[in-house]
Formats: sequence, C-alpha cells, structure tokens
Amino acid sequence: MGALASGATAAVGTGAFSSASAERSITVNVADDSDGYLGLKSPHHFDSENYSRITEEGELELDFADNGEGDGPNVNATLRFKEVFRVANQGSKDIKVWFELDKNLDGVISFYPHMGVYDDDHDGLIGEDDAWSFNGHTTVGDAFSVGVEIVTTDVDVGEIEGEVTVHAASVE
Repeated sequence: MGALASGATAAVGTGAFSSASAERSITVNVADDSDGYLGLKSPHHFDSENYSRITEEGELELDFADNGEGDGPNVNATLRFKEVFRVANQGSKDIKVWFELDKNLDGVISFYPHMGVYDDDHDGLIGEDDAWSFNGHTTVGDAFSVGVEIVTTDVDVGEIEGEVTVHAASVE
C-alpha cells in the first residue's frame, strides 16, 4: 500500500500542464540612439560633423553626399573618414559590436574602429566574425570611435543608398 501511495503522489506532483496564462506589467523606455543601451553618437567635431548627425527622430544618420564644396566621394577611389561616429556601451553587460550592410552597400562601405591609426589589413567590422571589442569585450561605460571607408572602384557616378544594421551581443 505504501508503494502505491508514493507512485500516485509522483504522478500528481509532476506539474505538467498544457497551457498557462499570467498577466504581468512591463515598462520599456525607448531612447534616442545617443541615449540607448547601445549608444550611437555623432562626435560633433570638425572631422565628423559633416557626415553624421542625430535626426529629429533620434536616429544616427550618415551622409557623405553634398558635404562641403564637393558633391561626394570620388569615383574609382578609396576614401577613409576617421571618427565619423561613436559607439558606446551604455547597458549593463560587456559587449562586442559589428555591422551588417544591405547588399547594395557590400564592398562599397566598411566600418573600422578608429584608434588613432587605420590598419590597412583590417577587414572592417562587417559580420560577427569581425566584431570589435577591447580585449575581448567592450565594457560597460566604454566607447570607441568608428571610421568609415568608401570604395568606389566598382561604382557608377550617382547616389548610393542603403541600410546599415549595428549589432551588439553580450560577452561573458
């Protein structure tokens, strides 16, 4: 009788159910790019103020057309713009950062961490395999400048537009 009673108790005590519902509250404060957990900021100094800005919608925008007295980057050229914007870890965990490009920007635009010297052998920050981090991670409160390389050797004269996705993932 004792064995039968313990078997019945085990069957009843499994906690198995087919569905459940529980209402909870949630608060989300959506912030501008410059104030988000992944801070995207325009540095606002002479090297970058013509190329990056925070829009009225609060998003970082890069624009390399019609800045200064020229109409844009030269055809059949490679141009590097240092410190175009900054990426800041304003979250609660260490992160790594990388970029993903629209297909029409692939091979034309690249992003690189600007640490005072550009490394010609650096593949850029395109794809998770080339993610940037200081010593394996970008710690909470750290920020780094990002440069932009534009290669127009296989591009016709005219406007190039596309979307760039900035990714960040926590690292242990």
